[in-house]
Amino acid sequence: MKKNPFPGIALTLGIVLSMLTLFGSTPMENGNTRLPVLMLLLACEFGFIVTLVGGIMGFNQLRKQAGNRALAAISTGCTLLAINFVYLGLQLWSALSP
Repeated sequence: MKKNPFPGIALTLGIVLSMLTLFGSTPMENGNTRLPVLMLLLACEFGFIVTLVGGIMGFNQLRKQAGNRALAAISTGCTLLAINFVYLGLQLWSALSP
């Protein structure tokens, strides 16, 4: 059976984007975030899409390869990161409105 590497790539990219949004959204002493808010929102949106697709593809592969614990962990990680990106994106979006 052919192994698809996309869920692992999506998890790695999701972790990098999650760290970018985590450290970029911390406020500096002047009250602004380290990175522009629109860039953080774009990173959240892209991270959500990539990790959601990675989670879906991983769980579809897992149905064909029952018992693959590494793939189950990768798929679960992608799904949890997708939920995290939605939460962080909504938090950043609500910070924009007065």
